[in-house]
Amino acid sequence: MIDNNVNENESLFFKAIKESKVHMEKTNKKNNKLLNFSQSSEQKSPINIKYNSAGESIEDSDYFFHSDDEECNCADLLVVDDEEFNVIASQRMLHNLGFESDAAYNGEECINLINKKLKSKCKCNQPYYKIIFLDIVMPIMDGIQTAKEIQNMIDKKILNEETKIVFISGNINDIKLKNSLLKIGCVKECLQKPVQISKYQMIIEKYYN
Repeated sequence: MIDNNVNENESLFFKAIKESKVHMEKTNKKNNKLLNFSQSSEQKSPINIKYNSAGESIEDSDYFFHSDDEECNCADLLVVDDEEFNVIASQRMLHNLGFESDAAYNGEECINLINKKLKSKCKCNQPYYKIIFLDIVMPIMDGIQTAKEIQNMIDKKILNEETKIVFISGNINDIKLKNSLLKIGCVKECLQKPVQISKYQMIIEKYYN
């Protein structure tokens, strides 16, 4: 059984802070390497570096495409928030519940990941996210625009209607705003930040098919 007390929730957030700092340090080092390489090799052919959902280059991680003989472990949960700390904290709590998730940092990245998953040829044959945990206030494309775009894709039969959105925001207590968000068909819940692990467990038990 999962221990849902506040102490565990706080512990997960402290771990997320640590991981966030380590991730940022790694990212800065890689950016510096790329910058130095670019400046010293203008006459050379450009290199194509790919990154996984954690922002790590594929060369530096254990991330590889799965062969037909390997078990599929595609994430069917997606966390979208412009604050890296919030993303890591949410992913850690979901991991504690036994679920892996992909990450996006604005609505545009979210839509791109959804489209990428739709084109996936993975043998799991499930090219959609079951639950998308979506922040509201984000740059480039906010959560409301994103939810409407996702609903539009569902209406056009581009995306599976089983895709569900759970809004997570620091300003979700406004009743008018909440009622307005819930009118978007794919939106099922609106949660106030900070979200404890018990809330994630409730959402998964309720909406994960």
